[in-house]
Amino acid sequence: MAGILKRLNRKTESYPFDWMVSRLSVVRDVIETDFRFFMDKALYTPKQTYTRHYHEGTNPVPMTICKETIYENAHYQNHAAIKNTITARIPKPLSTENGDTYASIMAFNHRDIRTDETQAYYERCIARFREKFATPPAGQPLPRVIGSYIHPTITEEEYAEQKEQIHAEFREFYEDVLPQHWSMIYFIMVRTTHPYPITQYKDNVIECVHDENSPTPTPTPERNTNINIRYMKIYVVYTNRDFIDAGEIFMQNAYIETDKMCDLLGGLRPLGETTFPL
Repeated sequence: MAGILKRLNRKTESYPFDWMVSRLSVVRDVIETDFRFFMDKALYTPKQTYTRHYHEGTNPVPMTICKETIYENAHYQNHAAIKNTITARIPKPLSTENGDTYASIMAFNHRDIRTDETQAYYERCIARFREKFATPPAGQPLPRVIGSYIHPTITEEEYAEQKEQIHAEFREFYEDVLPQHWSMIYFIMVRTTHPYPITQYKDNVIECVHDENSPTPTPTPERNTNINIRYMKIYVVYTNRDFIDAGEIFMQNAYIETDKMCDLLGGLRPLGETTFPL
């Protein structure tokens, strides 16, 4: 998500979930445990992994995009409750046994979290996040904040099977974790079997499958009455068969899909909201 915000010139500072491998259930636990396991250097192990594309239309199959060193978090990789969530399910045919980068549940693939320099960097990112997450003191207006999350790319068959569970976990995160001044936009990337351009299969590319406004909280004497209605939106982004999910820096023929997402998020600018990735 950070890459899209950067492309829109709306990424002005860094937050803890930028440029890393994670899942929504991991993000939830990180927030609820106040980054305890996120920042524990002893939990991270370096691994050599690969970003690969497995679609039968590639040559060879699988196609290796790049080799990289990731720093995988053992606590989350072995967390039974998180591994059982739908948002932590590893899309087929990725696997840790094959050394796929995006088969990890939680890992850093751009920074070594074990170094003092990176620890200091994330302390700053976490401080910014806590500031956005905290409810302002009584008498101050609530800011408008939007969290954005991109679900790992799955097939149309996987989406048909999993969508109810995915939507349920999205709702639970929105209702149980986020404060009242936060809205949430979710993207579910669904890879089709159709070649580029995807518009020959899906005219609109992006389909809104859920759009809900929560009621405005009842004003109180202690709280400024200028309270914004929060909302949750879920979008399905249909992609062509050659679309490669490399942690939201989409690869191969991803131009139409990326442009459509940028157009959608760019429309938030007039609202004056703060948008950043989860």
